[in-house]
Amino acid sequence: LLAPINTGLTVNGVVANVDNGKFYANNVPLQPGANTLTVTYTTADGTTATQTITVNSTGTSPIQVSAEPSQGVAPLAVSLAVQSQTGNPILSVSVDPGGSGSVGAITTSGSSATIQLTYPSPGTYLAKVTVTDSLGAHSQTAAITVLDPVQMDTLFNNLWTNMNNALIAGDKAKALTYLNTTAQTKYGPVFDVLLPFMPEIVASYSPLTRASLSSSIGEYAVRRLDGGVYRIFLIYFLQDTRGIWQIDEM
Repeated sequence: LLAPINTGLTVNGVVANVDNGKFYANNVPLQPGANTLTVTYTTADGTTATQTITVNSTGTSPIQVSAEPSQGVAPLAVSLAVQSQTGNPILSVSVDPGGSGSVGAITTSGSSATIQLTYPSPGTYLAKVTVTDSLGAHSQTAAITVLDPVQMDTLFNNLWTNMNNALIAGDKAKALTYLNTTAQTKYGPVFDVLLPFMPEIVASYSPLTRASLSSSIGEYAVRRLDGGVYRIFLIYFLQDTRGIWQIDEM
């Protein structure tokens, strides 16, 4: 998958993690037998493309492994929730955090377990969890994508700059494409009023500065002189259900 920056991808509605030309979607629901998977690719300007494939499932997996979050910025703390789907108590759980062969193990007697992991460096890691119960050993892999915060800064600066450049040019329609639906409704009328003054307003902003980053929210700030007083304005970027990042609040 060769995609421009801020391209979203879903598999049957599940947002996939995209990294270095590959994509990973965890826990896409399957029914026993033939299943149609629809992969939907959406660029930041709303252009979409789809492809379908058929996969066969032999039935319900003995275990389910969920990573929370499955994507976020480095260093990333992840909780792996392991759930038995056989009705048999789990005797032990071991995990290889990312194919490195470094395996940790815990012992339990319930039907679920939680494992805490930390990933210090960007990249995609395939965490392999192996559960042992009275029926034997069962394994499942969860994809965890760790993002580079500097690359995320670049993404959000591009969104912010492109929106402001459109406003300076008087192109409200283009500026709105960088906002999500909620923000478009809220700020469309504001842009109508402020459009003649946008060159002066945009020039008064400080550079965008990161405040915090999570798996689906970026909080940034700009400083602006307002009535002789410097004020801080927060800008929030959200990832939507298509996997696209857009401005939500400012």
